[in-house]
Formats: sequence, structure tokens, C-alpha cells
Amino acid sequence: MASWKRFERYVAGQLGTTRIPVLGREGADVAVGGLWIDCKKRQQVPRGWKSALKAAELFGYRMVCVGDVLAMKLDYMLTRPETAPIHVKVPISPLPIQWLEHIGESCPEDHIPMVAMVESGHLYRECIALVHLNDYHRWLHDTHEPEPTGTTHSAAAE
Repeated sequence: MASWKRFERYVAGQLGTTRIPVLGREGADVAVGGLWIDCKKRQQVPRGWKSALKAAELFGYRMVCVGDVLAMKLDYMLTRPETAPIHVKVPISPLPIQWLEHIGESCPEDHIPMVAMVESGHLYRECIALVHLNDYHRWLHDTHEPEPTGTTHSAAAE
């Protein structure tokens, strides 16, 4: 099985659902609980995102906001924390923001577009979730909850 497919299954499993098969479609890899998620597994997480999150953690923050995009570890996001992020101005790759905009184009109005990205060779639980700050606040106060499908997935690494 392709490693990107394993990553999609991991993200889906964290939300109690299954991945959406490709079958020539455009749109989310995972959709549940009001989230519309595009999963990205790359040789390297695009420049700046990992270091911005690590720097925030040094100051006791678990979320970082770059412009209007919020980044945090996926497992932390799923706890729906209402803590404030640290806002930083750092040079970052715009590619993940482009991914977020692209998934937003196919996102239904009642869902929140999100990107989950992980670097090859890293544990999937280290994946970074990206979402627009306003969308995150909307999701926090939404009543959608992931609907368990009975499918469980183990936290797999490469």
C-alpha cells in the first residue's frame, strides 16, 4: 500500500472514519465532523512551518498563527483547544496555504477546509494541521462531532 494512502487512513482513523477513495475525484481525502481534509505526505514539510511550530512550543504555545493560517499538531487540534495561538512573522513556504485554498474550493459550506501534512520518515502523530483562523473558531463552536464508523486504525509510522 502506498505510504500516502496509509497517512490518509491514519488521519481518518483519528477522526473515527475511513478515507475517501480517489476514483478520479477532486476534493477531500477525509470528510467528517464538519472537517474537509486534504492529506499531504511529502519528503519534507514545506519551509518554515515545522520550525514556526517548534519555536512556538519553546514559548509554551501549541498553536502558531502565520497571517490568518493556524498550524498545530493534528492530535492537539482534535481536543478542540480554545487556547490562544502565538502570532509570528516568519518566512514560510506559501505552498501549504495554496493547498488550503485549493481544498477550500471544493469544500461544502457546512464544512471547514483543512490540510494535514507530514514529512516522510516521521511518525504520523507528528502531522501538522493547517486551517484558517476564522474557520477554526467556527469549528470550535460547531456542534458537529465525528461519527464513529467502527473502524479503528493504529498510529503507524513509515
